[in-house]
Amino acid sequence: MATGRINKMSQHLGYRIRVITGDKKSIVGTYLAYDKHMNLVLSDADEFRVVKPKTSKTAAQEQRRPLGLVLLRGNNIVSIAVEGPPPSDQTTARVPMSGRATEFHFGMGPGPGQARAAGRGVGPPPPQQAPAGLQGPVRGVGGPSSSMMTPQISGTPQGYPGGYGRPY
Repeated sequence: MATGRINKMSQHLGYRIRVITGDKKSIVGTYLAYDKHMNLVLSDADEFRVVKPKTSKTAAQEQRRPLGLVLLRGNNIVSIAVEGPPPSDQTTARVPMSGRATEFHFGMGPGPGQARAAGRGVGPPPPQQAPAGLQGPVRGVGGPSSSMMTPQISGTPQGYPGGYGRPY
């Protein structure tokens, strides 16, 4: 019976795998998830790349760089190979954490900050009166009085003198 691509990918979830990318990097990590585009999620990932020396006298070296949690885009993946079974110790991460998170991780105390609800339900308070410098000129300074600015109401509209016709 032929096994499909989906079944083959599912049976290796949790295993240590090696992924070779299009730029000849090799990434080794614990295989967590995938999707229809073959995007992969790896945890405790390490990147290995071969560095060629500038002089041909020395051999090529392989550099290792710890990455942690990685999302690999499916169109960059060239090859996938199983490195080993799932890790037996699931309690601690292989990639070291930095800062105070390390203290919490090893049981020395909590990290920085406080756990608190985001509070998205309450809006900001209504705006108050504008600051003194942004309100405009003081009354009586810088313009005509308010009585001069009120429009004058006249009785009837002016008519046109006879004999010239109506304007169009």
